[in-house]
Amino acid sequence: MNDQIKEKFNMIAKKYDSQRRYLIPCLDDFYNITTELIELNSVSPSILDIGAGTGLLTYYIYQKYNNAKYTLIDISEEMLNISKQRFEYFNKIDIEYIVADYTKYHYKQQYDAVVSALSIHHLTADDKQEVYNAAYNILKNGGVFINADQVLGLCEETEEINRKNWIKRIESSVLNQEEKKSAYSRMALDKMATLNKNIEMIKNSGFKNVEVYYKYYNFAVIYARK
Repeated sequence: MNDQIKEKFNMIAKKYDSQRRYLIPCLDDFYNITTELIELNSVSPSILDIGAGTGLLTYYIYQKYNNAKYTLIDISEEMLNISKQRFEYFNKIDIEYIVADYTKYHYKQQYDAVVSALSIHHLTADDKQEVYNAAYNILKNGGVFINADQVLGLCEETEEINRKNWIKRIESSVLNQEEKKSAYSRMALDKMATLNKNIEMIKNSGFKNVEVYYKYYNFAVIYARK
């Protein structure tokens, strides 16, 4: 994973959550639908959050599965430090933090669910495929994989529509010019793939049941079961 990404997110860590609602116009739908899709038989499932950042997705899932065993992995130690603060007073939560590049990390267990939000789009096509392969391999049979992420438009016209909508919402937000500039600089590091390409790569990993349950411009929630 690019060192620039690590540096950018270490720098923004403390402000990231306060800005996220303005950067992700469909935030509540995005995280709530991801959480709703996690239907597991275990009363104490093991859930891996890759590219977990400040732990926001895990926070949503915790409201549904407060007896789960959580593992959060991210390349940015500063982002995970914010996550630790988020869960500091959650006495019951069983949580493990891993500071590592998840494209290279060798997992030591299997999980009931593997989830990710707004992270995999930073990766090259080859790394995306490796992450999808790893997700399949470390899931228990019947486990679910959900990627809530940004995707590229299918053609130049649709991508331009996506981009204009996002920029319009950023410019009309309460973010100051420095914060907007920072968001645009992080956007320049994106390596988004189209929704169709992501689905193709997920199927190539071995997943048979792949479905898109939500899409808002370039934001999509992709579901797969092993």
